[in-house]
Amino acid sequence: MNQLFTTSQQTFEHFEQFVEQISDERSLRIECTLVVEHYKNKPSLYIAANDNIIFNQQFGNGHYCISTEYLYNNETEINLKIGMQGKEKNDTKVDADGIILKDTFIQIKELCINDFQIHEDYDFYRNILNTNLGFWDNSAIDINFKIPFSIWYCLMSNKNTTPADAISNTRYADFNKDMQELSLALKKLTV
Repeated sequence: MNQLFTTSQQTFEHFEQFVEQISDERSLRIECTLVVEHYKNKPSLYIAANDNIIFNQQFGNGHYCISTEYLYNNETEINLKIGMQGKEKNDTKVDADGIILKDTFIQIKELCINDFQIHEDYDFYRNILNTNLGFWDNSAIDINFKIPFSIWYCLMSNKNTTPADAISNTRYADFNKDMQELSLALKKLTV
């Protein structure tokens, strides 16, 4: 990344370049802390970015820390999938009353994407991602976002916002349009 502009005047005059520099993400880093239990068959956790498998590993009972990275290839949008596979019908032990005695699952205790601690943002993972941060069947969490992730996440998350911010956040459905409007407004101020 190039050095940021040294004066506020330079930043003001080259606003679009400034935004590109502060949001210069070239990769997607995913880190997870997992708790895994299985009854018969060991489950696998996979992570895919735009249908490219970047992580796929089978786990036995235990606690695990994993980390993987996906380098962007001129994409403007990413479909990130984090999922479990390998659970069979006989991988849940139940008693005569239907109470689960032993099960196969992968629980996500911590999930960080590009250093954002998703697991600490309850509203985001429950309301935006529609997940409990774990898998009790063969399923996946789908996260569709525009690059850079950092800007998309900050716009989508309610973390560190006030109720008044909700009114202005509804405007950010089209980030590029908003950036163009901001750039035009800044140019008008310099005339």
